[in-house]
Amino acid sequence: MASDDALIEGVFLALLGLVLLISTVWSWRGRSRAARWWVRSNMGRGFVLGLMPGGGVCTATLGFVDLFAIDIDTVPEPLATVTALIPLLGLFVAVLGGFNLLPRFLEPDWYRPALKEEEARWAGPSEASTALGSMPTDDGTDPPAVSTDALSDLLPAGSPRRPTHRWGANWVYDPDTLERDHGAAPRGAVPGRLELRPDSVGFAALALEDRIRGEAIAWAVTFDELTTARLVPPRAGLDGIPRRGVLHRSLWKRLVLETDDRAYLVDVRRPKKVLGQIERLRNDVTR
Repeated sequence: MASDDALIEGVFLALLGLVLLISTVWSWRGRSRAARWWVRSNMGRGFVLGLMPGGGVCTATLGFVDLFAIDIDTVPEPLATVTALIPLLGLFVAVLGGFNLLPRFLEPDWYRPALKEEEARWAGPSEASTALGSMPTDDGTDPPAVSTDALSDLLPAGSPRRPTHRWGANWVYDPDTLERDHGAAPRGAVPGRLELRPDSVGFAALALEDRIRGEAIAWAVTFDELTTARLVPPRAGLDGIPRRGVLHRSLWKRLVLETDDRAYLVDVRRPKKVLGQIERLRNDVTR
């Protein structure tokens, strides 16, 4: 029979694991807007597909072992092996989720369409809201800054407003600093969207950044002026030398876009794939 302390610990761990697993199922099914919360979070995918179920399996297994006072040494070897592997498997899944490395087949059917809708919502205002944003406010002050509008103004004439590809990205303006522009900002970077069009690649800050900073942040590089598109190691600057620090910097390689007189350093997930798509469109233009 388990001691009182082991019983309390076992109940706590078992309940915590069950709560995590039930929350995973609820979020994965996505039957309501509240259940689809993770589409609106940068870390939501890794959290729901990896951290929650992995942590749930791990803690629930350890809880039931404590609750029933299971002594692994007295359990038949096959069952003992399975009992020991389950928490390790849960931990492995949780680690993969933490780094957002889980395969796409684990996503529910609704996830990708909902993600595209969310990206479209963040991509920029509708025609109606753009018209309102261009009007003076009631107090006579200038309308709020909109980075997506600023990006549109930087695009070549005739460039489509809607990009062919769009990725969540951070423009790293200073790879050496540990300072943040505000509490929610990454160190030395501006969070936003990297947008690819048939004639250019550009960046626009998130709408939340516009509201916090009170200014639009955007840049664009046409394929005619783009001289180099390359990758540098994780945490590196434009010089390709990695900086110190791991937890507060991206684990992905960084994308560098260069022209004759300027260069941009970008943190983006799956940078090799992003670089390949940029190169394909760029080659189509230069043929």
